[in-house]
Amino acid sequence: MAAHPLQRLLKNTAANSIAQAVVMLVGFFVLPLLIRGFGVAAYGTYVLAVSVSSWAGLLDLGLPATVVRRVAAAQAVGALGQLRATLRSAGVLYAALGLALTAVVAGLAFAAGAIFRVTPGEALTLRWLLLLTAGAQLLLWPTALCRDALSGLQRYDLVSALVIVGAVVDVAGVAVVLASGRGPVLLVAIRLFGQALVFAMGALFVLRVGAAGEGCARGGTRVAGAERTAVATAERTAVAERTAAATAERTATTTTMAATTAVSTSPAALLREARPQFILQVSGLLSKQQTAKLIVGIILGTAAATLFDVAAKFNSLLSTFSSLSTSAATPVIAELNALERHDSLRALLISGSRAVTALVTPVTCVLLLLTGPLIRTWLGPSFAAAIPITLLLLSAQAAVPLYQMGDPVLIGKNRLRRWARSAVCIALLNLALAWLGVRLFGAVGAGLAALICGAIELPWYMLIVRRETGVSLRRWLAAGIWPAIPLLALPILLCLLARLTPLTDSLPGLVTVAATAIAAYWLVFWRVGLKGWERSLLWNSLRHGSDSAENGQHG
Repeated sequence: MAAHPLQRLLKNTAANSIAQAVVMLVGFFVLPLLIRGFGVAAYGTYVLAVSVSSWAGLLDLGLPATVVRRVAAAQAVGALGQLRATLRSAGVLYAALGLALTAVVAGLAFAAGAIFRVTPGEALTLRWLLLLTAGAQLLLWPTALCRDALSGLQRYDLVSALVIVGAVVDVAGVAVVLASGRGPVLLVAIRLFGQALVFAMGALFVLRVGAAGEGCARGGTRVAGAERTAVATAERTAVAERTAAATAERTATTTTMAATTAVSTSPAALLREARPQFILQVSGLLSKQQTAKLIVGIILGTAAATLFDVAAKFNSLLSTFSSLSTSAATPVIAELNALERHDSLRALLISGSRAVTALVTPVTCVLLLLTGPLIRTWLGPSFAAAIPITLLLLSAQAAVPLYQMGDPVLIGKNRLRRWARSAVCIALLNLALAWLGVRLFGAVGAGLAALICGAIELPWYMLIVRRETGVSLRRWLAAGIWPAIPLLALPILLCLLARLTPLTDSLPGLVTVAATAIAAYWLVFWRVGLKGWERSLLWNSLRHGSDSAENGQHG
């Protein structure tokens, strides 16, 4: 029997979260080391190059989400021919995208000195960094195709392996650079080598998984004849009601498979389907901290970019953790949508929203309360100016868990176009406010822009998701708020009490306080916020990774 959708979602999310947690920890660990090793100005130059790289990487034409959804839907109904055709077309598009972005980033390398507020020496370093980044685009996009194919096949264990290998190479590169006293150019070169290694591994994984899938399909074909005979015999002796139900089910399945198989898999068809996602991607890019960093670098220079990057690291920690909670949901929802299990999809939206809120909101509260002591003890008092920026960026993320599950729902249902136009409006507003805010208030202005736009986005986005899914807004909000929000009193109280003690004067003490407050919240929520069948399902998924279905109440 197929696994319960929530159980598969939990397993996939757990596998994906392990790898991303490693990446987040590596980023936090190496930040102070790189600032001290490179110096504030050189690190600021490195930040600008990384921001350009991240900016280019987000211009993916919306293809990743489309590929994941298509692969998951084709696998759900056994359309292996469509699956292979989708990957071939995506490969052509990804190769073209890599070549185009290589040319764009290389051209930007020679104009960087005129665009950013940097010294001649910093401009030369930035040029070399961007040229290496341009070369990395040739490997980034083939690697992305492997990642998206594995995600659509729900092999997040293999996706996690690729991410962890990249993180290990990153740590090794930092160690080599700091030990040799070299600058950021060597570090980016080592990361380029790591990208090549990850691509080779990803291609191998896809080939192995594809071969195994075809073998299973052939085996299933040999068994299918006997199964159909048994079903036909049972139907001849069944009561009329059961015969009618079975016929209806076969008709629905055949219709779904035919509709899925009939979908065009040409590159042009993929681009048309990905257009709303791409619009949303560009809109998100204009609202993301990478764009804010570039604005700060253009207007204020590399030192201010370094300061903003410190605040952005905290924001990335929270936004990545929030995204991780739903990162594996898209293929599950695409499968449910392909099989027309709409009630299960709505139930997953409700239960997923409750889980995301419970996972993320205590982390948000703890970071807001401990940001000041963390920055002072982690980087030193000279970085205290980053504290208000960090608080603004974190506050802008506070309400996101309430509607985070809306992203995979709209992607999985291929209905992102309902949100694309609204996202563009919010993104343009954020870009204008960020530019104006940085000129008027410095780097803090970018944080203010994010906070204002976040407050506008919450009701707007929830309304669109509600209209698309038909879920009750009252039920959705109730699932996200109760009892997750009232229970926040516990970590808030623990953090406030800890700030009266010497524990918050050291980094180990702060980590202990944060971990204790978050763990206490999760333990209490486990007992009072989850139903018995949910605890059993979660425990079995984490302990055994079982694929057996949970028989009983759900949703």
